[in-house]
Amino acid sequence: MRTTYPFDLPTSVVAQLPAPSADGLRDIDVRVGGAWDGVLVVNADGRCIGIRVRRRIEEYPLPFEPSDIEAARSACLWNRVSAAVPFDLYDASLATVLLVSPVLLILSRAAWPPLSGVAAVACLLSIYFMYQCSGFPLIRPLAASFGLGQAIVGTAWFVRWASAWLNGSA
Repeated sequence: MRTTYPFDLPTSVVAQLPAPSADGLRDIDVRVGGAWDGVLVVNADGRCIGIRVRRRIEEYPLPFEPSDIEAARSACLWNRVSAAVPFDLYDASLATVLLVSPVLLILSRAAWPPLSGVAAVACLLSIYFMYQCSGFPLIRPLAASFGLGQAIVGTAWFVRWASAWLNGSA
């Protein structure tokens, strides 16, 4: 489905629009088919100019027709936070495997051993999400291998800590 921007919102929805923010735009969630979806960006004229994603406004094909919009509300907190994240799920997965997990493993050795379990779970989840998203295909197997290695090390360190803790020597 191809969405042509800007498009007019239905008249009944324009009456429900929240007040504009300081930049004159409105970030809204819309109800389509009984479910809320967002974040659409509406200008001062009541026309949708795109969606807010990765801290910018992009023209993206919508999974519904503009005439299917039933209601509008101010964008919910979760949608606003998601739209403010400067990267997508694939990038977040790579950052977790390449940056966050190694730091957690180092901190688990230096400060608090249960962090190794957190690192292992974070790596496994990141590998799963990395393969659910589109992204640069050549880096994916290398990052997954690196993440799997960290997950194995983190699990081993966590099991060793947990067994010592359960035996009362930790």
